[in-house]
Amino acid sequence: MKYKVIGFILIFIIIGGIALYFQRLNYYKRIGNGNPLPTPSVVVSPNISGSPTPALSGTPESTPTSSASPSMSPRPEKTLKIEVTEIAAGLYESRAKKGTVVHFTISVMSESRTLEFKSEGITTGSISPGSSKTIEFTLEQDMTFTPYEMPAGTVAPYTIKIIATE
Repeated sequence: MKYKVIGFILIFIIIGGIALYFQRLNYYKRIGNGNPLPTPSVVVSPNISGSPTPALSGTPESTPTSSASPSMSPRPEKTLKIEVTEIAAGLYESRAKKGTVVHFTISVMSESRTLEFKSEGITTGSISPGSSKTIEFTLEQDMTFTPYEMPAGTVAPYTIKIIATE
């Protein structure tokens, strides 16, 4: 009888753990629908040579933008806000027209893992658990951001793609 009770308790714990896992997994799949995120503290913008240059900023909306002359039409802008962990992201793919200025905010929701996202010529630098960063760039080609767990540099099991459309 004693072993039956222990067996039922173990089965209950295992089923509860599985349910909790799928609940968290579904939560991260639903994110990316405009939920408010923490205010980023750093904006990284590529300079002319293509390498990122960090600059302090308050919010993505207060980031200074270059003013175009009246004869030129302003470049389209797109804001992406994604919550991520070391195993999942709230969004895996997005599309924007070539030439669009992309404001890409990444919020690390993990409790213990620091992440860094890298793409061709762009890196976010380390993003601590519970914090976020925004990078800003002009989309000229498809971008694939790969997350790395820091400091080990282990590649996380997903990527985030931003596809450049005509």
